Amino acid sequence: MVFDMHGTVTKWQVTVPILGASFLLLITGLFVSNGHLMEITRSYAPPGQTLYLLSKITAIVIYMLMWWQIMAGIIKKVKKQHHILLGIGVFSLIIIHAVLFISAVSIRQDELSLGMLLPNFSSDYYKTGMSFGVMALFFIFIATLTGIFRKRLKNHWKLGHSFVYVTFALATVHGLMIGSDINSDGLSYFIYGAVISLILAFVYKKGKHLLRNRCFQ
Repeated sequence: MVFDMHGTVTKWQVTVPILGASFLLLITGLFVSNGHLMEITRSYAPPGQTLYLLSKITAIVIYMLMWWQIMAGIIKKVKKQHHILLGIGVFSLIIIHAVLFISAVSIRQDELSLGMLLPNFSSDYYKTGMSFGVMALFFIFIATLTGIFRKRLKNHWKLGHSFVYVTFALATVHGLMIGSDINSDGLSYFIYGAVISLILAFVYKKGKHLLRNRCFQ
């Protein structure tokens, strides 16, 4: 692995894996969808179907990038500018995903469906799943802002930025509850693998840190 003089990973060590993993995950999503994305070209596709399917693709890419952002932060030191750039990119894609989905539903129902942005856990299963996604949007907004304004927040920014873990957990539940493609065997196994790998990486890092502290006591 190539490091610069400060011991941080060079930009190609960050960019290439991200682009490669993005491509592989996107291909996996298209394969597992079992031809559902071909509905875009069919005349009998319901109104707003194109936007709806684009929102699905965006969601798959978002989940992969969130996984990589968190994993990179756990197991290695990444240049601050690269971390910030990727974080802003993930946040922007989440906004795009929400806009695409709300637009699709609005077209299908022939009315503006902004009420979907209000969490509702007392309704049916689908709306509860949607509410987890809305909460994820709320927490990633806080995590992104605290990361951007960390200098002004001084030592308090880490608490707000740690909400990225909450966001990932909520996004996982959101996807498993309402994502028809994610609920298929292929992508559901990928989701479980992503969660388990993050947990193992976190436990390994904390265990290594505790062991190092004991050795120097």
